[in-house]
Amino acid sequence: AYLNIAQGVAQVATYHYSSPIDMLMFTPPSVLAEQLTLIDYNLFKEIEPKEFQNQSWNRADVKTTRSPNILRCINRSTQVSYWVATMILSEGRIEDRVKVWDKLCEVCKHLVRLNNFNTLMSFNGAFNNSCIHRLKKTKKKLLSTSRETMATIEKMMDTQQSYKNYRAALKDAKTPCMPYLGTHLSDLVFVDEGNSDMANGNINVRKRELTYNIIAELLNYKQYPYPFTQHAVYDFLIAPPSLPDNSLYTISTTVEPRSEK
Repeated sequence: AYLNIAQGVAQVATYHYSSPIDMLMFTPPSVLAEQLTLIDYNLFKEIEPKEFQNQSWNRADVKTTRSPNILRCINRSTQVSYWVATMILSEGRIEDRVKVWDKLCEVCKHLVRLNNFNTLMSFNGAFNNSCIHRLKKTKKKLLSTSRETMATIEKMMDTQQSYKNYRAALKDAKTPCMPYLGTHLSDLVFVDEGNSDMANGNINVRKRELTYNIIAELLNYKQYPYPFTQHAVYDFLIAPPSLPDNSLYTISTTVEPRSEK
């Protein structure tokens, strides 16, 4: 398995799993989805309203001190996305790679059920990462249900028309629910940069109202915890193994060379 020869990623999972792949393949997809969701929620609930002020999360000089929990959530989303890509590319044999990919799509089905849009975006990002997207031979062998699942989440999390489909799904979703943080951060940037602080010599109250409404709507989901307890894989999924872009692409072109059609 390519994961096992990649420096820095050859890890042995805690508990009774012998490898990261074993952990993924032998844990029920519902459990994986629930534990990923629980981790997301536990990070999300720590965000304080003041962390959204003045685009602090975007400012290199203050982001770590003023928006620490927002940064943790952002970094977590990136981490999960690279973990998904790493798991798919951890198997050199196409048959094994297909099994891993199919399993991850099963996890996605449960994430949809749990209204965890945040982790769904991480999975969608992994599936559309160039190192994964180019694996046409592998993709052709996936179960039809897996391809349908990927198409569903890609449509749901489409960035077109300001995330129109995601916003509709979020509006219809029952609590508990994990919103995709990135969309709401973008909304705050749009309001901040599209409206002046002052209007006719006075404080721009409308800008403050728009900002408050975005933050209040988002953080409202904090009051609806998921009814899950920590499973044995929770601690492992907090810091799942992953490889950087360049390593992933190198492995991708090794398992499916560019010359192959």
